[in-house]
Amino acid sequence: MLKVNNILELILQSKVMQDVLHVNKGKKRLVGVSGVQKYALAAALFAFRKTPLVIVVNTRDDIRECRRDLNAFLPECEIRELYPDDMSELGADKKSLEVLSARMRILNDIHEGIASLTLVTAEAFAQKFFAAKSVNEGAFFTRGEQIEMAQAIKLLSAAGYEREDIVEAPGQFCVRGGIIDVFSLHDNLPARIEWLDDEIDSVREFSPATQRSLREMESVRVAVIKTDGKERDFCLTDYLPESAVLILDEPGRIKETVEGLHFSGQAQRETAWQWPDIQSKVLSVQELFTLEHFPSDTFALLERVDVKAKSVAPYHRQMELLAADLLGWLDKGVQPVICMGGEAKARGMAKNMAEKGVPSLYWPERMERPLKGALFISGDVFTGFELVGEDWLLLTEHDVFGVMKRRSRLHKPKGHKIRYFSEIKTGDYVVHAVHGIGRYMGSETILVSGVNRDYLVLSYAGDDKLYVPVEQVELLHKYIGADGYVPRLSKMGGSDWNRVRSRAKNAVTELAAELLRMQAERKLLPGYAFSADSVWQREFEDSFIYEETPDQLKAIEEIKADMQKPYPMDRILCGDVGYGKTEVAIRAAFKA
Repeated sequence: MLKVNNILELILQSKVMQDVLHVNKGKKRLVGVSGVQKYALAAALFAFRKTPLVIVVNTRDDIRECRRDLNAFLPECEIRELYPDDMSELGADKKSLEVLSARMRILNDIHEGIASLTLVTAEAFAQKFFAAKSVNEGAFFTRGEQIEMAQAIKLLSAAGYEREDIVEAPGQFCVRGGIIDVFSLHDNLPARIEWLDDEIDSVREFSPATQRSLREMESVRVAVIKTDGKERDFCLTDYLPESAVLILDEPGRIKETVEGLHFSGQAQRETAWQWPDIQSKVLSVQELFTLEHFPSDTFALLERVDVKAKSVAPYHRQMELLAADLLGWLDKGVQPVICMGGEAKARGMAKNMAEKGVPSLYWPERMERPLKGALFISGDVFTGFELVGEDWLLLTEHDVFGVMKRRSRLHKPKGHKIRYFSEIKTGDYVVHAVHGIGRYMGSETILVSGVNRDYLVLSYAGDDKLYVPVEQVELLHKYIGADGYVPRLSKMGGSDWNRVRSRAKNAVTELAAELLRMQAERKLLPGYAFSADSVWQREFEDSFIYEETPDQLKAIEEIKADMQKPYPMDRILCGDVGYGKTEVAIRAAFKA
Protein backbone atom coordinates (compact mmCIF):
# COMPACT_ATOMS: atom_id res chain seq x y z
CA MET A 1 0.00 0.00 0.00
CA LEU A 2 1.32 3.44 -0.98
CA LYS A 3 2.14 5.58 2.05
CA VAL A 4 1.24 9.26 1.86
CA ASN A 5 3.65 11.70 3.54
CA ASN A 6 2.65 14.88 5.33
CA ILE A 7 3.11 17.23 2.36
CA LEU A 8 1.15 14.99 0.00
CA GLU A 9 -1.68 14.79 2.53
CA LEU A 10 -1.89 18.60 2.59
CA ILE A 11 -1.96 18.73 -1.21
CA LEU A 12 -4.66 16.05 -1.42
CA GLN A 13 -6.85 18.11 0.92
CA SER A 14 -6.32 21.35 -1.04
CA LYS A 15 -9.19 22.91 -2.98
CA VAL A 16 -7.47 22.56 -6.35
CA MET A 17 -6.95 18.82 -5.87
CA GLN A 18 -10.51 18.36 -4.68
CA ASP A 19 -11.67 20.03 -7.90
CA VAL A 20 -9.37 17.85 -9.99
CA LEU A 21 -10.36 14.62 -8.28
CA HIS A 22 -14.08 15.03 -7.69
CA VAL A 23 -15.53 17.74 -9.95
CA ASN A 24 -16.31 16.72 -13.55
CA LYS A 25 -13.84 13.85 -13.71
CA GLY A 26 -12.32 13.43 -17.15
CA LYS A 27 -10.08 15.70 -19.20
CA LYS A 28 -8.66 18.92 -17.72
CA ARG A 29 -6.01 21.57 -18.31
CA LEU A 30 -4.22 22.68 -15.14
CA VAL A 31 -2.93 26.18 -15.94
CA GLY A 32 -0.63 28.32 -13.80
CA VAL A 33 1.65 25.63 -12.36
CA SER A 34 5.42 25.40 -12.78
CA GLY A 35 8.39 23.45 -11.44
CA VAL A 36 7.80 21.40 -8.34
CA GLN A 37 4.14 22.51 -8.20
CA LYS A 38 3.33 20.41 -11.27
CA TYR A 39 4.83 17.22 -9.90
CA ALA A 40 3.28 17.76 -6.49
CA LEU A 41 -0.16 17.67 -8.15
CA ALA A 42 0.85 14.66 -10.26
CA ALA A 43 2.07 12.78 -7.18
CA ALA A 44 -1.18 13.53 -5.35
CA LEU A 45 -3.17 12.29 -8.34
CA PHE A 46 -1.24 9.01 -8.40
CA ALA A 47 -1.56 8.53 -4.64
CA PHE A 48 -5.33 8.97 -4.89
CA ARG A 49 -6.05 6.99 -8.09
CA LYS A 50 -3.64 4.05 -7.51
CA THR A 51 -3.80 3.20 -11.23
CA PRO A 52 -1.22 3.38 -14.05
CA LEU A 53 -0.05 6.98 -14.45
CA VAL A 54 1.99 8.00 -17.50
CA ILE A 55 3.63 11.44 -17.55
CA VAL A 56 4.94 12.69 -20.90
CA VAL A 57 7.70 15.31 -20.62
CA ASN A 58 9.76 16.95 -23.32
CA THR A 59 13.36 15.75 -22.86
CA ARG A 60 15.59 13.48 -20.79
CA ASP A 61 16.60 16.50 -18.68
CA ASP A 62 12.93 17.06 -17.88
CA ILE A 63 12.67 13.42 -16.79
CA ARG A 64 15.51 13.92 -14.30
CA GLU A 65 13.81 16.99 -12.82
CA CYS A 66 10.43 15.25 -12.73
CA ARG A 67 11.89 12.15 -11.07
CA ARG A 68 13.66 14.23 -8.42
CA ASP A 69 10.45 15.99 -7.40
CA LEU A 70 8.21 12.92 -7.63
CA ASN A 71 10.64 10.97 -5.44
CA ALA A 72 10.33 13.68 -2.79
CA PHE A 73 6.56 13.26 -2.62
CA LEU A 74 6.49 9.50 -3.27
CA PRO A 75 9.74 8.19 -1.70
CA GLU A 76 8.56 4.57 -1.63
CA CYS A 77 7.20 4.49 -5.19
CA GLU A 78 9.15 2.91 -8.05
CA ILE A 79 9.33 5.38 -10.93
CA ARG A 80 10.13 3.93 -14.35
CA GLU A 81 11.42 5.73 -17.44
CA LEU A 82 10.54 4.98 -21.07
CA TYR A 83 12.90 6.28 -23.74
CA PRO A 84 12.87 5.86 -27.53
CA ASP A 85 13.96 2.41 -28.66
CA ASP A 86 16.35 2.17 -31.59
CA MET A 87 16.34 -1.46 -32.68
CA SER A 88 19.36 -0.81 -34.91
CA GLU A 89 21.42 0.04 -31.83
CA LEU A 90 20.24 -2.90 -29.72
CA GLY A 91 22.42 -5.95 -30.11
CA ALA A 92 22.65 -9.27 -28.30
CA ASP A 93 24.89 -7.93 -25.54
CA LYS A 94 23.77 -8.00 -21.91
CA LYS A 95 23.20 -4.25 -21.69
CA SER A 96 20.96 -4.12 -24.75
CA LEU A 97 18.99 -7.12 -23.54
CA GLU A 98 18.43 -5.51 -20.14
CA VAL A 99 17.23 -2.28 -21.80
CA LEU A 100 14.79 -4.15 -24.05
CA SER A 101 13.56 -6.35 -21.21
CA ALA A 102 12.95 -3.34 -18.96
CA ARG A 103 11.01 -1.65 -21.75
CA MET A 104 8.77 -4.67 -22.32
CA ARG A 105 8.10 -5.02 -18.58
CA ILE A 106 7.00 -1.39 -18.36
CA LEU A 107 4.61 -1.78 -21.28
CA ASN A 108 3.23 -5.01 -19.84
CA ASP A 109 2.52 -3.42 -16.44
CA ILE A 110 0.76 -0.46 -18.06
CA HIS A 111 -1.35 -2.71 -20.29
CA GLU A 112 -2.37 -4.97 -17.40
CA GLY A 113 -3.48 -2.01 -15.27
CA ILE A 114 -0.85 -2.44 -12.56
CA ALA A 115 -0.50 0.73 -10.47
CA SER A 116 2.75 2.17 -11.79
CA LEU A 117 4.28 5.57 -12.48
CA THR A 118 6.07 5.93 -15.82
CA LEU A 119 7.91 8.94 -17.27
CA VAL A 120 8.11 9.16 -21.07
CA THR A 121 10.02 11.56 -23.33
CA ALA A 122 8.20 13.28 -26.18
CA GLU A 123 10.28 11.36 -28.72
CA ALA A 124 9.42 8.01 -27.14
CA PHE A 125 5.73 8.95 -26.95
CA ALA A 126 5.73 9.75 -30.66
CA GLN A 127 7.12 6.35 -31.66
CA LYS A 128 4.95 3.67 -33.20
CA PHE A 129 4.60 0.59 -31.02
CA PHE A 130 3.83 -3.06 -31.59
CA ALA A 131 0.34 -4.27 -30.80
CA ALA A 132 -0.36 -4.26 -27.07
CA LYS A 133 -1.17 -7.97 -27.15
CA SER A 134 2.41 -8.72 -28.29
CA VAL A 135 3.76 -8.04 -24.81
CA ASN A 136 1.69 -10.95 -23.51
CA GLU A 137 2.94 -13.49 -26.05
CA GLY A 138 5.22 -16.27 -24.89
CA ALA A 139 5.58 -19.92 -23.87
CA PHE A 140 4.44 -21.67 -20.69
CA PHE A 141 6.52 -24.29 -18.90
CA THR A 142 4.30 -26.31 -16.57
CA ARG A 143 5.14 -28.93 -13.98
CA GLY A 144 4.35 -32.40 -15.38
CA GLU A 145 4.54 -31.20 -19.00
CA GLN A 146 6.18 -33.52 -21.54
CA ILE A 147 8.83 -31.58 -23.47
CA GLU A 148 12.42 -32.36 -24.34
CA MET A 149 14.96 -30.12 -22.65
CA ALA A 150 16.68 -29.47 -25.98
CA GLN A 151 13.37 -28.21 -27.40
CA ALA A 152 12.93 -25.85 -24.43
CA ILE A 153 16.41 -24.40 -25.04
CA LYS A 154 15.48 -23.77 -28.69
CA LEU A 155 12.27 -22.02 -27.64
CA LEU A 156 14.14 -19.73 -25.26
CA SER A 157 16.76 -18.82 -27.85
CA ALA A 158 14.07 -18.18 -30.48
CA ALA A 159 12.23 -15.93 -28.01
CA GLY A 160 15.33 -13.73 -27.73
CA TYR A 161 16.75 -14.95 -24.40
CA GLU A 162 20.52 -14.85 -23.97
CA ARG A 163 22.32 -17.94 -22.66
CA GLU A 164 24.67 -17.14 -19.77
CA ASP A 165 26.72 -19.01 -17.16
CA ILE A 166 24.48 -17.64 -14.41
CA VAL A 167 21.11 -15.88 -14.50
CA GLU A 168 21.27 -12.38 -13.03
CA ALA A 169 18.88 -10.21 -15.06
CA PRO A 170 15.66 -10.45 -17.10
CA GLY A 171 16.13 -11.87 -20.57
CA GLN A 172 18.74 -14.48 -19.56
CA PHE A 173 18.77 -18.25 -19.15
CA CYS A 174 21.37 -20.86 -18.26
CA VAL A 175 21.60 -24.65 -18.44
CA ARG A 176 23.18 -26.86 -15.76
CA GLY A 177 22.68 -30.59 -15.95
CA GLY A 178 18.94 -31.28 -15.99
CA ILE A 179 18.05 -27.72 -14.94
CA ILE A 180 17.21 -24.56 -16.87
CA ASP A 181 17.20 -21.24 -15.02
CA VAL A 182 15.28 -18.50 -16.86
CA PHE A 183 14.45 -14.89 -15.99
CA SER A 184 11.27 -13.92 -17.83
CA LEU A 185 11.09 -10.22 -18.54
CA HIS A 186 7.60 -10.04 -16.95
CA ASP A 187 8.65 -11.52 -13.62
CA ASN A 188 10.36 -9.95 -10.63
CA LEU A 189 12.37 -13.12 -9.94
CA PRO A 190 13.74 -15.92 -12.15
CA ALA A 191 12.46 -19.50 -12.26
CA ARG A 192 14.33 -22.82 -12.01
CA ILE A 193 12.87 -25.56 -14.21
CA GLU A 194 14.06 -29.10 -13.43
CA TRP A 195 13.66 -32.06 -15.78
CA LEU A 196 13.27 -35.78 -15.10
CA ASP A 197 13.89 -37.45 -18.46
CA ASP A 198 11.58 -35.57 -20.87
CA GLU A 199 9.16 -34.35 -18.22
CA ILE A 200 9.28 -31.13 -16.20
CA ASP A 201 9.62 -32.38 -12.62
CA SER A 202 9.49 -29.03 -10.78
CA VAL A 203 9.29 -25.27 -11.28
CA ARG A 204 10.69 -23.07 -8.51
CA GLU A 205 11.15 -19.35 -8.05
CA PHE A 206 14.64 -18.43 -6.81
CA SER A 207 16.77 -15.46 -5.80
CA PRO A 208 19.31 -14.43 -8.49
CA ALA A 209 21.63 -13.11 -5.76
CA THR A 210 21.78 -16.15 -3.48
CA GLN A 211 20.58 -18.75 -6.03
CA ARG A 212 18.37 -20.22 -3.30
CA SER A 213 14.92 -21.55 -4.17
CA LEU A 214 12.11 -19.48 -2.64
CA ARG A 215 8.86 -21.24 -3.48
CA GLU A 216 7.31 -23.95 -5.66
CA MET A 217 5.38 -22.88 -8.78
CA GLU A 218 2.97 -24.67 -11.08
CA SER A 219 4.26 -22.95 -14.20
CA VAL A 220 6.23 -20.01 -15.55
CA ARG A 221 5.38 -17.85 -18.57
CA VAL A 222 8.40 -16.87 -20.64
CA ALA A 223 7.53 -13.73 -22.57
CA VAL A 224 8.90 -13.13 -26.06
CA ILE A 225 11.64 -10.51 -26.31
CA LYS A 226 12.36 -10.60 -30.05
CA THR A 227 9.93 -8.51 -32.08
CA ASP A 228 11.52 -8.96 -35.50
CA GLY A 229 9.06 -8.81 -38.37
CA LYS A 230 6.18 -7.39 -36.32
CA GLU A 231 4.47 -4.25 -37.58
CA ARG A 232 4.48 -1.07 -35.55
CA ASP A 233 1.08 0.50 -35.94
CA PHE A 234 0.05 1.42 -32.41
CA CYS A 235 0.49 4.38 -30.05
CA LEU A 236 1.42 4.22 -26.37
CA THR A 237 -2.15 5.36 -25.65
CA ASP A 238 -3.35 2.00 -27.02
CA TYR A 239 -1.65 0.30 -24.07
CA LEU A 240 -3.55 2.37 -21.51
CA PRO A 241 -6.50 0.65 -19.79
CA GLU A 242 -9.62 2.72 -19.06
CA SER A 243 -8.47 3.27 -15.46
CA ALA A 244 -5.13 4.79 -16.50
CA VAL A 245 -4.25 8.49 -16.21
CA LEU A 246 -2.24 10.35 -18.87
CA ILE A 247 -0.49 13.65 -18.08
CA LEU A 248 1.18 15.88 -20.68
CA ASP A 249 3.72 18.25 -19.10
CA GLU A 250 3.75 21.45 -21.19
CA PRO A 251 1.96 20.04 -24.29
CA GLY A 252 3.05 23.00 -26.40
CA ARG A 253 6.71 22.03 -26.00
CA ILE A 254 5.90 18.37 -26.65
CA LYS A 255 4.17 19.35 -29.91
CA GLU A 256 7.20 21.39 -31.02
CA THR A 257 9.55 18.48 -30.30
CA VAL A 258 7.45 15.97 -32.26
CA GLU A 259 7.09 18.30 -35.25
CA GLY A 260 10.82 19.04 -35.09
CA LEU A 261 11.66 15.33 -35.27
CA HIS A 262 9.81 14.97 -38.57
CA PHE A 263 11.14 18.26 -39.96
CA SER A 264 14.75 17.34 -39.21
CA GLY A 265 14.41 13.83 -40.63
CA GLN A 266 15.14 12.15 -37.27
CA ALA A 267 11.72 10.49 -37.40
CA GLN A 268 10.19 8.52 -40.25
CA ARG A 269 6.50 8.02 -40.99
CA GLU A 270 7.03 4.27 -40.63
CA THR A 271 8.33 4.55 -37.05
CA ALA A 272 6.80 7.75 -35.59
CA TRP A 273 3.39 9.39 -35.50
CA GLN A 274 2.67 12.87 -36.83
CA TRP A 275 1.37 15.37 -34.25
CA PRO A 276 -2.28 15.42 -35.53
CA ASP A 277 -2.41 11.63 -35.10
CA ILE A 278 -0.95 11.88 -31.60
CA GLN A 279 -3.39 14.63 -30.63
CA SER A 280 -6.33 12.51 -31.78
CA LYS A 281 -5.12 9.44 -29.87
CA VAL A 282 -4.44 11.47 -26.71
CA LEU A 283 -7.99 12.84 -26.73
CA SER A 284 -9.33 9.27 -26.76
CA VAL A 285 -7.85 8.62 -23.30
CA GLN A 286 -10.51 8.52 -20.59
CA GLU A 287 -8.62 10.55 -17.98
CA LEU A 288 -6.28 13.19 -19.36
CA PHE A 289 -4.53 16.18 -17.75
CA THR A 290 -2.19 18.81 -19.13
CA LEU A 291 0.20 20.81 -16.91
CA GLU A 292 0.80 24.32 -18.27
CA HIS A 293 2.69 27.24 -16.79
CA PHE A 294 1.25 29.61 -19.39
CA PRO A 295 -1.90 28.77 -21.38
CA SER A 296 -1.30 26.81 -24.58
CA ASP A 297 -3.78 26.31 -27.42
CA THR A 298 -2.61 22.73 -28.00
CA PHE A 299 -5.57 21.26 -26.11
CA ALA A 300 -7.63 24.41 -25.77
CA LEU A 301 -10.98 22.57 -25.83
CA LEU A 302 -10.30 20.77 -22.54
CA GLU A 303 -11.86 22.09 -19.34
CA ARG A 304 -9.52 24.70 -17.89
CA VAL A 305 -8.64 24.76 -14.18
CA ASP A 306 -6.65 27.84 -13.10
CA VAL A 307 -4.26 26.93 -10.30
CA LYS A 308 -3.27 29.95 -8.24
CA ALA A 309 0.20 28.94 -7.09
CA LYS A 310 3.19 31.08 -6.15
CA SER A 311 6.86 30.37 -5.65
CA VAL A 312 8.57 31.50 -2.45
CA ALA A 313 11.50 33.91 -2.26
CA PRO A 314 14.89 32.51 -1.14
CA TYR A 315 16.36 33.60 2.21
CA HIS A 316 20.08 33.02 1.57
CA ARG A 317 20.70 32.03 5.22
CA GLN A 318 19.13 35.20 6.67
CA MET A 319 17.68 33.60 9.79
CA GLU A 320 16.30 36.82 11.27
CA LEU A 321 14.37 37.56 8.07
CA LEU A 322 13.04 33.99 8.01
CA ALA A 323 11.87 34.24 11.62
CA ALA A 324 10.08 37.53 10.90
CA ASP A 325 8.29 36.07 7.87
CA LEU A 326 7.26 32.95 9.77
CA LEU A 327 5.69 35.12 12.46
CA GLY A 328 3.99 37.23 9.79
CA TRP A 329 2.41 34.20 8.12
CA LEU A 330 1.23 32.84 11.46
CA ASP A 331 -0.42 36.18 12.27
CA LYS A 332 -2.31 35.96 8.93
CA GLY A 333 -3.57 32.45 9.73
CA VAL A 334 -1.23 30.74 7.25
CA GLN A 335 0.81 27.89 8.75
CA PRO A 336 4.36 27.59 7.33
CA VAL A 337 5.61 24.03 6.74
CA ILE A 338 9.41 23.89 6.43
CA CYS A 339 10.87 20.77 4.81
CA MET A 340 14.43 19.91 5.84
CA GLY A 341 16.67 17.09 4.62
CA GLY A 342 16.47 14.80 7.63
CA GLU A 343 14.80 14.53 11.04
CA ALA A 344 17.82 15.80 13.00
CA LYS A 345 18.02 18.86 10.78
CA ALA A 346 14.27 19.53 11.03
CA ARG A 347 14.36 19.29 14.83
CA GLY A 348 17.45 21.52 14.94
CA MET A 349 15.81 24.21 12.81
CA ALA A 350 12.64 24.05 14.91
CA LYS A 351 14.75 24.65 18.03
CA ASN A 352 16.64 27.45 16.29
CA MET A 353 13.43 29.27 15.28
CA ALA A 354 11.90 28.72 18.74
CA GLU A 355 14.89 30.51 20.26
CA LYS A 356 14.10 33.44 17.94
CA GLY A 357 10.54 33.65 19.27
CA VAL A 358 8.75 31.63 16.56
CA PRO A 359 6.33 28.96 17.88
CA SER A 360 7.87 25.89 16.24
CA LEU A 361 7.17 22.15 16.27
CA TYR A 362 8.62 19.07 14.62
CA TRP A 363 5.84 17.25 12.72
CA PRO A 364 6.54 13.48 12.48
CA GLU A 365 5.38 11.49 9.45
CA ARG A 366 1.76 10.30 9.41
CA MET A 367 0.86 12.13 12.62
CA GLU A 368 -2.14 14.43 12.82
CA ARG A 369 -1.26 17.96 11.79
CA PRO A 370 -0.70 20.34 14.74
CA LEU A 371 -2.81 23.45 14.22
CA LYS A 372 -0.50 25.97 15.88
CA GLY A 373 3.04 27.12 15.14
CA ALA A 374 5.46 26.68 12.27
CA LEU A 375 5.85 23.00 11.39
CA PHE A 376 9.22 21.43 10.55
CA ILE A 377 9.25 18.14 8.66
CA SER A 378 11.77 15.76 7.13
CA GLY A 379 11.87 15.34 3.34
CA ASP A 380 13.67 16.00 0.06
CA VAL A 381 11.40 18.53 -1.68
CA PHE A 382 13.63 20.87 -3.68
CA THR A 383 11.71 24.19 -3.63
CA GLY A 384 8.66 25.45 -1.80
CA PHE A 385 5.43 27.02 -3.02
CA GLU A 386 2.12 28.49 -1.88
CA LEU A 387 -1.32 27.45 -3.12
CA VAL A 388 -3.28 30.68 -2.78
CA GLY A 389 -6.30 30.30 -0.52
CA GLU A 390 -4.90 27.40 1.52
CA ASP A 391 -4.07 27.78 5.21
CA TRP A 392 -0.49 26.53 4.72
CA LEU A 393 2.56 27.12 2.55
CA LEU A 394 5.73 25.13 1.95
CA LEU A 395 9.36 26.19 2.42
CA THR A 396 12.37 23.95 1.90
CA GLU A 397 15.98 23.71 2.92
CA HIS A 398 16.95 25.02 -0.51
CA ASP A 399 14.78 28.10 0.02
CA VAL A 400 16.38 28.79 3.40
CA PHE A 401 20.06 28.03 2.74
CA GLY A 402 20.39 28.03 -1.04
CA VAL A 403 21.55 24.40 -0.91
CA MET A 404 19.77 21.09 -0.54
CA LYS A 405 21.21 18.22 1.46
CA ARG A 406 22.08 15.36 -0.85
CA ARG A 407 22.57 11.78 0.15
CA SER A 408 26.22 10.78 0.19
CA ARG A 409 27.44 8.10 -2.15
CA LEU A 410 28.89 5.41 0.04
CA HIS A 411 31.57 3.05 -1.22
CA LYS A 412 31.57 -0.63 -0.31
CA PRO A 413 34.66 -1.41 1.78
CA LYS A 414 37.08 -4.20 0.99
CA GLY A 415 37.04 -7.40 2.97
CA HIS A 416 33.31 -7.41 3.70
CA LYS A 417 31.44 -10.62 4.44
CA ILE A 418 30.23 -12.20 1.21
CA ARG A 419 26.42 -12.37 1.17
CA TYR A 420 25.92 -13.57 -2.42
CA PHE A 421 28.23 -15.70 -4.49
CA SER A 422 27.70 -13.31 -7.40
CA GLU A 423 29.98 -10.91 -5.47
CA ILE A 424 33.06 -13.02 -6.19
CA LYS A 425 34.54 -14.09 -9.50
CA THR A 426 36.70 -17.01 -10.52
CA GLY A 427 40.26 -16.59 -9.29
CA ASP A 428 39.44 -14.43 -6.25
CA TYR A 429 41.10 -15.27 -2.93
CA VAL A 430 38.65 -15.84 -0.09
CA VAL A 431 38.90 -16.71 3.60
CA HIS A 432 36.83 -19.58 4.98
CA ALA A 433 36.03 -19.31 8.69
CA VAL A 434 37.28 -22.85 9.36
CA HIS A 435 39.73 -23.77 6.61
CA GLY A 436 41.52 -20.46 5.97
CA ILE A 437 42.69 -18.88 2.72
CA GLY A 438 41.50 -20.55 -0.49
CA ARG A 439 40.91 -19.61 -4.11
CA TYR A 440 37.45 -19.51 -5.67
CA MET A 441 37.34 -21.70 -8.80
CA GLY A 442 33.68 -21.35 -9.79
CA SER A 443 30.45 -23.22 -9.10
CA GLU A 444 29.33 -26.76 -9.85
CA THR A 445 25.99 -28.58 -9.76
CA ILE A 446 26.30 -31.99 -8.09
CA LEU A 447 23.68 -34.72 -7.70
CA VAL A 448 23.37 -35.57 -3.99
CA SER A 449 20.79 -38.10 -2.81
CA GLY A 450 18.85 -37.67 -6.03
CA VAL A 451 18.75 -33.86 -5.76
CA ASN A 452 20.81 -31.39 -7.79
CA ARG A 453 22.56 -28.89 -5.52
CA ASP A 454 24.86 -25.96 -6.30
CA TYR A 455 28.29 -25.68 -4.67
CA LEU A 456 31.11 -23.13 -4.64
CA VAL A 457 34.46 -24.75 -5.37
CA LEU A 458 37.51 -23.54 -3.40
CA SER A 459 41.04 -24.78 -4.06
CA TYR A 460 43.62 -25.13 -1.24
CA ALA A 461 47.28 -26.10 -0.96
CA GLY A 462 48.22 -29.57 -2.21
CA ASP A 463 45.41 -29.73 -4.81
CA ASP A 464 42.78 -29.99 -2.06
CA LYS A 465 39.27 -28.80 -2.91
CA LEU A 466 36.40 -27.68 -0.70
CA TYR A 467 32.79 -27.72 -1.92
CA VAL A 468 30.71 -25.06 -0.10
CA PRO A 469 26.89 -25.15 -0.52
CA VAL A 470 25.66 -21.83 -1.90
CA GLU A 471 23.43 -21.39 1.16
CA GLN A 472 26.59 -21.29 3.32
CA VAL A 473 28.23 -18.51 1.31
CA GLU A 474 28.27 -16.26 4.42
CA LEU A 475 31.06 -18.44 5.86
CA LEU A 476 33.37 -16.72 3.35
CA HIS A 477 35.06 -13.31 3.46
CA LYS A 478 36.94 -11.58 0.69
CA TYR A 479 40.71 -11.71 1.29
CA ILE A 480 42.32 -8.32 2.12
CA GLY A 481 45.95 -7.83 1.17
CA ALA A 482 48.38 -5.32 -0.30
CA ASP A 483 47.92 -4.67 -4.02
CA GLY A 484 49.81 -7.27 -6.04
CA TYR A 485 50.45 -9.54 -3.05
CA VAL A 486 49.61 -13.21 -3.66
CA PRO A 487 48.71 -14.97 -0.40
CA ARG A 488 49.82 -18.51 0.44
CA LEU A 489 46.96 -20.99 0.31
CA SER A 490 46.10 -22.75 3.55
CA LYS A 491 46.36 -26.51 3.84
CA MET A 492 43.12 -28.27 4.66
CA GLY A 493 43.34 -30.35 7.82
CA GLY A 494 46.65 -28.77 8.81
CA SER A 495 47.52 -26.70 11.86
CA ASP A 496 48.80 -23.59 10.01
CA TRP A 497 45.47 -21.81 9.96
CA ASN A 498 44.81 -22.55 13.63
CA ARG A 499 48.25 -21.12 14.53
CA VAL A 500 47.51 -17.96 12.53
CA ARG A 501 44.20 -17.51 14.34
CA SER A 502 45.83 -18.17 17.73
CA ARG A 503 48.58 -15.59 17.14
CA ALA A 504 45.98 -13.01 16.07
CA LYS A 505 43.88 -13.72 19.16
CA ASN A 506 46.89 -13.29 21.48
CA ALA A 507 47.93 -10.05 19.77
CA VAL A 508 44.41 -8.64 20.18
CA THR A 509 44.41 -9.56 23.88
CA GLU A 510 47.74 -7.79 24.45
CA LEU A 511 46.54 -4.70 22.58
CA ALA A 512 43.32 -4.59 24.63
CA ALA A 513 45.29 -4.74 27.89
CA GLU A 514 47.53 -1.87 26.76
CA LEU A 515 44.54 0.25 25.77
CA LEU A 516 42.88 -0.35 29.16
CA ARG A 517 46.05 0.77 30.97
CA MET A 518 46.34 3.94 28.88
CA GLN A 519 42.65 4.74 29.35
CA ALA A 520 42.95 4.42 33.15
CA GLU A 521 45.87 6.87 33.15
CA ARG A 522 43.97 9.39 30.99
CA LYS A 523 40.95 9.29 33.32
CA LEU A 524 43.15 10.69 36.09
CA LEU A 525 44.25 13.73 34.04
CA PRO A 526 42.22 16.99 34.07
CA GLY A 527 40.69 18.23 30.83
CA TYR A 528 38.74 21.18 29.36
CA ALA A 529 34.93 20.96 29.27
CA PHE A 530 33.49 22.75 26.24
CA SER A 531 30.06 24.39 26.44
CA ALA A 532 26.86 22.99 24.90
CA ASP A 533 26.06 23.79 21.25
CA SER A 534 25.35 27.42 20.50
CA VAL A 535 23.02 28.88 17.85
CA TRP A 536 26.11 29.52 15.71
CA GLN A 537 27.05 25.84 15.95
CA ARG A 538 23.62 24.74 14.72
CA GLU A 539 23.59 27.25 11.86
CA PHE A 540 27.10 26.14 10.86
CA GLU A 541 26.04 22.49 10.80
CA ASP A 542 22.86 23.30 8.87
CA SER A 543 25.00 24.68 6.04
CA PHE A 544 26.52 21.30 5.15
CA ILE A 545 25.10 20.12 1.81
CA TYR A 546 25.01 16.36 2.45
CA GLU A 547 22.44 14.55 4.55
CA GLU A 548 24.05 12.94 7.56
CA THR A 549 24.11 9.14 7.74
CA PRO A 550 22.93 7.47 10.97
CA ASP A 551 26.54 6.57 11.78
CA GLN A 552 27.64 10.18 11.28
CA LEU A 553 24.93 11.47 13.61
CA LYS A 554 25.89 8.90 16.24
CA ALA A 555 29.59 9.81 16.00
CA ILE A 556 28.88 13.56 16.16
CA GLU A 557 26.68 13.14 19.24
CA GLU A 558 29.24 10.99 21.06
CA ILE A 559 32.19 13.28 20.23
CA LYS A 560 30.31 16.37 21.43
CA ALA A 561 29.36 14.57 24.65
CA ASP A 562 33.05 13.73 25.22
CA MET A 563 34.08 17.34 24.54
CA GLN A 564 31.70 18.60 27.23
CA LYS A 565 33.22 16.35 29.91
CA PRO A 566 36.01 17.65 32.25
CA TYR A 567 38.65 15.11 31.20
CA PRO A 568 40.62 14.42 28.00
CA MET A 569 38.76 12.81 25.11
CA ASP A 570 40.17 9.51 23.84
CA ARG A 571 38.38 8.56 20.66
CA ILE A 572 39.34 7.39 17.18
CA LEU A 573 37.04 8.05 14.24
CA CYS A 574 37.13 5.25 11.66
CA GLY A 575 35.49 4.96 8.26
CA ASP A 576 36.24 4.12 4.67
CA VAL A 577 36.92 6.75 1.99
CA GLY A 578 33.83 8.85 1.29
CA TYR A 579 31.96 8.03 4.51
CA GLY A 580 32.04 11.58 5.94
CA LYS A 581 34.84 11.56 8.54
CA THR A 582 35.97 15.05 7.55
CA GLU A 583 32.55 16.58 8.18
CA VAL A 584 32.47 15.06 11.68
CA ALA A 585 35.94 16.42 12.42
CA ILE A 586 35.12 19.93 11.12
CA ARG A 587 32.05 20.14 13.37
CA ALA A 588 34.18 19.18 16.38
CA ALA A 589 36.80 21.77 15.39
CA PHE A 590 34.16 24.50 15.08
CA LYS A 591 32.81 23.60 18.53
CA ALA A 592 36.30 23.99 19.97
